[in-house]
Amino acid sequence: MFTTNNHYELHISRHNDLEEIAGKRRLIASLQKNNGALTLRKRVGRSLIGLGQKLVEQPERELQVQFSS
Repeated sequence: MFTTNNHYELHISRHNDLEEIAGKRRLIASLQKNNGALTLRKRVGRSLIGLGQKLVEQPERELQVQFSS
């Protein structure tokens, strides 16, 4: 997995793993709250509407979408 046994590389790898796990837990927690799924659906819907508006305004520009919980 690593080319060298570097403590910094191990630290960064573990940190990235923990961030991924925390992101999944935040998503699950937001869905389990009262109306959490509804809130998430609204947030994603607003993001998609905004993306559609940007595509209409600037169709030649390449857009990257990033969702965060």
